[in-house]
Amino acid sequence: MNCEIRKKLDRIVDILWTERALSPTTYIEQISNLIYLKLLDEKETSGELVERLTGSDIKTLYPKQAQRFRWSKFRLKSGDDLRDFMRDEVFPYMGNLVKQAPRIT
Repeated sequence: MNCEIRKKLDRIVDILWTERALSPTTYIEQISNLIYLKLLDEKETSGELVERLTGSDIKTLYPKQAQRFRWSKFRLKSGDDLRDFMRDEVFPYMGNLVKQAPRIT
């Protein structure tokens, strides 16, 4: 693992530990969720670039009304504000997307 990434993850774990997220499962889950949301935002940014360069329509993960759920829009939130935003807005939105996704049988 890249040394810089390892240091950042260690710092995040330290912060979560001091905030009484005592179970490693809890903070691993939280870090995984944030990384996943960041990757989705990067995919969206890449799609927007392709759309601008080619003029083709790319299916967006975040329609206009959901732009606030992108990592790049909420990444500077922290503490209770971040927790409440994730719990009350981001996760319900993402959960709704899963319910709307077609099932492959």
